[in-house]
Amino acid sequence: MQQTIQQKKFSQYLHNDHLVEMPYDQELMLKNQALQSYAHDQHWPASCRPVIPSPRPRQYRTLSKRAIVGHGEKILWQRAGSRDQSDRRLEAEGHGALYDFILSFLAKPGYRELTKHVNYVILRGGYETFCVILNVDQMNNVVVRKCKLLAEHLQQADLGVSAAFIYFDPSRSEYYLESERPPAAVNYKKLFGSQLLQLGIRGIKLVYEATAFSQINQSILPAFIDAAEKMLRPQPEQRLIDLYCGYGFFSHLLAERYAEVWGVDVNSEAIKSARLNQKRLHPDRRMHFQALAIDGRVVRRGLPKMDGRREVMVLDPPYQGTEGAVIPALAERCAERVLHIFCNIDRVQTELAQWQDHGYRVRAIQPLDLFPATAHIEILALMER
Repeated sequence: MQQTIQQKKFSQYLHNDHLVEMPYDQELMLKNQALQSYAHDQHWPASCRPVIPSPRPRQYRTLSKRAIVGHGEKILWQRAGSRDQSDRRLEAEGHGALYDFILSFLAKPGYRELTKHVNYVILRGGYETFCVILNVDQMNNVVVRKCKLLAEHLQQADLGVSAAFIYFDPSRSEYYLESERPPAAVNYKKLFGSQLLQLGIRGIKLVYEATAFSQINQSILPAFIDAAEKMLRPQPEQRLIDLYCGYGFFSHLLAERYAEVWGVDVNSEAIKSARLNQKRLHPDRRMHFQALAIDGRVVRRGLPKMDGRREVMVLDPPYQGTEGAVIPALAERCAERVLHIFCNIDRVQTELAQWQDHGYRVRAIQPLDLFPATAHIEILALMER
């Protein structure tokens, strides 16, 4: 019986498939109750704090995508992904009108050649201005010409579009901005606007490529960085190791609190943005960013030499969690504090157990409602030696 309980996923504890229909205070109460039961059954090694709520419980998603179904003038948008992740009520205000505008052109006979090659239309950016990405499986002259024509209409429309791009994805990959592409192929073309998107937090403007990862709920990011900073308790003589750093969200927002920062991410475009942010924001600080796959070998050979400097770590891995040898290799560095962030709550117990096996104690567990109206909860877990 115990084994069966431990295998239950967190979503099974919510007992509700209609979170989007609930008042937000009721949703938070349900999530807090489910978290306490789940943490108890999973034998989490520290008590679970109350969930930090999202300032925007609905219309918070700054990234959405649509695929096209149908033929000719009888075409419709089809939301990709599960219902709770793609409900229109969760997307930023303005996405719906923008999709309707784009569809009005793609349904015209003159756009038929483009329409049949569109994998997805992706919207991202902020809550007031948007970037349009046309993900296509062909990059021929007709497709490019029609994309440019559509882009001209987007520029003229009063819909908040600040930039547009073509993204070449011949494999029609499910994850629409990462696919196997011919190395020599042109895969990314700006139609208009800035090459970079912007994110403003604490009076700091971070920039990143339109194809780079960024959290979709921008409204909660100030609370996210505040929680991380309080848990880490930065000291000016410490070095910060930021793994899976992306464009440097933690690195740059916490840079002034540390003597030195090292960031590592597998995505070379994200690292390029992290370095650009350093030049813009912290040109005189000791900061190093590397594009490397994060595994045990890289942790042992690619990070700075252990020279006696006091060290703390932040790691925010993807949904599938860390590669098997990463945590043991990181533990060898004997960092004073480690903040391990989980976007997959069902990975928490397994990976915290690895830290415990290597001499760390779990001091605090802080949930964050990064994805309201869904069963996904972000977890910040603090470990100390």
